[in-house]
Amino acid sequence: MRGSIVLLTILIGLQAGCDQQAGDEITIAQLTAALSALVEGDAALDLGGLADDGMFDDDYDQPQVWNKALQDTIWPRMHRGVRWGRFITDRSIEVHLDLVGPDTVYATISGTLTGFIRAGGWNFGPDSAIVITDTLTKPFQQTTTRRVRFVRVGSTGNLQQDWRIGGLTAVLGTVGSKVSLEELRLSFSGDSATYSGDSATYFRLNRDELLDRFFDRENLPRFRGEVPVAMYVTVDNAGPVFPLGSGERVLIRHGRGLGRFSRALLNDLGLLNDVTALDNIFSGRWRPHPRPQQAHVFRLYVEVLDLASLLVPEEEFHSEFIGLPYLIAPDPQLPPF
Repeated sequence: MRGSIVLLTILIGLQAGCDQQAGDEITIAQLTAALSALVEGDAALDLGGLADDGMFDDDYDQPQVWNKALQDTIWPRMHRGVRWGRFITDRSIEVHLDLVGPDTVYATISGTLTGFIRAGGWNFGPDSAIVITDTLTKPFQQTTTRRVRFVRVGSTGNLQQDWRIGGLTAVLGTVGSKVSLEELRLSFSGDSATYSGDSATYFRLNRDELLDRFFDRENLPRFRGEVPVAMYVTVDNAGPVFPLGSGERVLIRHGRGLGRFSRALLNDLGLLNDVTALDNIFSGRWRPHPRPQQAHVFRLYVEVLDLASLLVPEEEFHSEFIGLPYLIAPDPQLPPF
């Protein structure tokens, strides 16, 4: 009975706010359908770019001499290198309305990514060509979650025209239970881009606030085209940890549009701008795409993978990513953030 009263109140509020004709009534299903269409047509909410076009080289760690694990693995020391990639075969989303008012609606977007990850150890063949000599393929189904705030901007009765996306959170995608991303930091602190405290941090995002921190179009992170950005990613691994370096891979994908994404690995080896080796803080630098003639929304994905997911056939796939839209604009000035 209580649910019916709440729903009736919502319908009355929406009807009064949208100046519907007498006898007309906006149902939750109609509103959900209209807002879902807005979500599907918004580039900032698109999850394109998460898939890899093929298998890419992995600059794996160079640890002390390890014995090959008892279980069957694609053991890096047995090969000149390792290549791997993620392939997405299907994706779906659902929009669930959490809080509905006459002028503001909060919703959760739940999604599923289905696909497989493929890894292979390679050696040089007789003609110096790269030959994949050891491979594994694992299926996965990854859940994604983000929240969106919709605002009413008109009262024509056309829901897709009367409502706009007023804010969105980052998106969290998780598969398995071993690894998680705890914090992201972005910095512009000179050529070395070494993190030296809050004064050097341009942007920070904690996992605990991820689904409560909303960004509108004006306060999306904004970067200068081709100006390097230092990134620091804190990860957690519930174990058991694969006995090779840090036990994880952390990588970023950034770009816009199909086939325009770049991929780069971060390191926890105390190299380059990584301050301390094996402290679960991965570091690296990435260079945003060239400055466009007009402002464009790009997408940045930061992902941690359990290394056993790539190398041990018996291990299930464990991974987590955070996705965030950002702007590259002709104006090189960065707004306060």
